[in-house]
Amino acid sequence: MGLLAALKYPFWPLPAILILLGLATGAMAFVNAAYSRYRMIGAVSSAIAAYVAAHGISQTPQPDFALGAVTVLILTAAAGLPLLPLHSLAVGLAALAGGYDSSHRVFLAMLAAVSVAITAMLYSQRRSNYDSYLGVLQATEEFRSLQARLVLAENSTTMVRLSAALAHELSQPVATVTSSIDTLLLVSARHEGAAPHEHARLINLERDLGRSLKEGMDRLRKMVNRIQRLNDLDEAGVRVAHLNELLNEAVELAKQHAPENTRFELDLTPIPEIQGRPQQLIAVFTTILTNSLEATSASGRIAVASRADGSRIEITFEDNGRGIPPERLANIFDPAFQSADGRVSTGNWSLFTSRQFIKDHGGDMRIQSHSGQGTTVILTLPC
Repeated sequence: MGLLAALKYPFWPLPAILILLGLATGAMAFVNAAYSRYRMIGAVSSAIAAYVAAHGISQTPQPDFALGAVTVLILTAAAGLPLLPLHSLAVGLAALAGGYDSSHRVFLAMLAAVSVAITAMLYSQRRSNYDSYLGVLQATEEFRSLQARLVLAENSTTMVRLSAALAHELSQPVATVTSSIDTLLLVSARHEGAAPHEHARLINLERDLGRSLKEGMDRLRKMVNRIQRLNDLDEAGVRVAHLNELLNEAVELAKQHAPENTRFELDLTPIPEIQGRPQQLIAVFTTILTNSLEATSASGRIAVASRADGSRIEITFEDNGRGIPPERLANIFDPAFQSADGRVSTGNWSLFTSRQFIKDHGGDMRIQSHSGQGTTVILTLPC
């Protein structure tokens, strides 16, 4: 009898139609042209499936199967698809239009109301998450913009200090060369009327002036080479970086602003070249040395060392300054804003930016310090 009833009231087209609709809807997800309309496609497909399933409630010998299919379909569409509440209402109305029995319609109406409530709740959550996502993106972009401005300020400060140091160093050899040339011209003019016994003294004087000129020209040549390296540092691209040369440049720059009795001790062992951004690296070195100078007294000592350790390069800056209190050392790399003299100023941004530069090069930056016992900054970079 069951077989005869099934043949008389076939229900096999119902699951077949639902499966075909599901496959067709899923296939549309792989069509690029349909991506922007996928929500509407899902709503239409769900509405058709709900109507077909509800229509089968009174047309099959197993109405419970059709009713369960409608329930699963509507709730799955409400929870699984990014439908709007209006779309869920349309799916529920399609199910109501397909139902015939009044008791079933009451159930379908309640089911439609539940699906609309679920869709509204999920839509509210998705909207809130999306707004939060946009807020995070905006905050990240603002942070990156602020960091870029700080990096530009750090680089500009470094370039200004380098230029000031070079101008100071250029003034002395230029003055020496100028004075030597003027004196040499006077000595040459005296040769004509000089007594024979004075010629030997004038020749010795000319020889001394020649040595002074050569020394002054050598210093000027070194200054020109340094200026050329300064121009090269202004290139922000990745290139070969000679760390020991950059350390020497940074130390020479620091000496121009250091107290007279400050001692700089360099222990730079041969280390391999690395691929990096010299402009950023010398900005890091200059920042560390500037902080050391601010922390030391008039007779301070700053030691700079470099060495290669396997696949890593270690650069150490050590001073005998006042050190860093433990409570400040714990958050030394955290960017913050401070209030000084009624004005808001940045705090720790230079160290934060410096560590970021080192991390961008695949390295790390560590600080060891005790109050009254000096500070040691350790940089590690990959070979």
